[in-house]
Amino acid sequence: MKAWPCFELYHTKESVINQVNAQRRLDIEKNRKRLIPIIQTIRVCGRQEIAVRGHRDGGRISLEEPEKNDGNFRSLLRYRANSGDDDFKDQLRNSGGRSMYTSAFIQNELINTFGHLIQSQIVRNVRKSIFYSVLADETTDISQIKQFSLCVRYVEDQSYKIREYFLTFVPVCDVTGEDLANTVLETLPILGLDLKKMRGQGYDGAATMRGQFRGVQASIKEKLPLALYTHCSSHGLNLCLSDASNIPSIRNCMGVIK
Repeated sequence: MKAWPCFELYHTKESVINQVNAQRRLDIEKNRKRLIPIIQTIRVCGRQEIAVRGHRDGGRISLEEPEKNDGNFRSLLRYRANSGDDDFKDQLRNSGGRSMYTSAFIQNELINTFGHLIQSQIVRNVRKSIFYSVLADETTDISQIKQFSLCVRYVEDQSYKIREYFLTFVPVCDVTGEDLANTVLETLPILGLDLKKMRGQGYDGAATMRGQFRGVQASIKEKLPLALYTHCSSHGLNLCLSDASNIPSIRNCMGVIK
């Protein structure tokens, strides 16, 4: 009879494993809730095309206005906390340094995640269309790395509207026509696009891109005969306006028009 209370307690109480799992689920939900205002702020900055970080972007976010600009991201979080979001205000005040989720590393992770989600949605939309065209160009970034930009142009299914979106940057070492063509042909399948549906190529007038024999368009057309090349007329217009701006009167006219 004395052993019965111990037996009953043993069988009615949850096991240690279940208790640990339950606490883990609570921690996961709590951390997800903490990320919501941070994710929403990153999304607003991206959608409005405003910079995220400022001159000072480290340490705990103060609820008081700092002496030096600490960037749009931290300012928007401070505004949110001071505008009635008491849970988030408590998070900024009392969370440990490792559970703030406001560091530059976390910001970059969220931005990259948004980028992957947007890219995946664009690819899904392109795959619904019958055909698509590729627009590409090469440029050198501030760190002197050559970046090959890829954009896609297609007719949207059902609405029949022409859509044009940026897909990705691909770092390249060799910028010969054949190497850049291989970059296009290798990258598109990785993103999930069917090369057989490519019906157009659009590049600038550089010999590497438009070359009749060794250019990008020629190398791609050799493997995909239906992918016709069209010179980018907007690029020609841009070059004309750039050269014409050397004349003061035209430059002033362009400034007034803008």
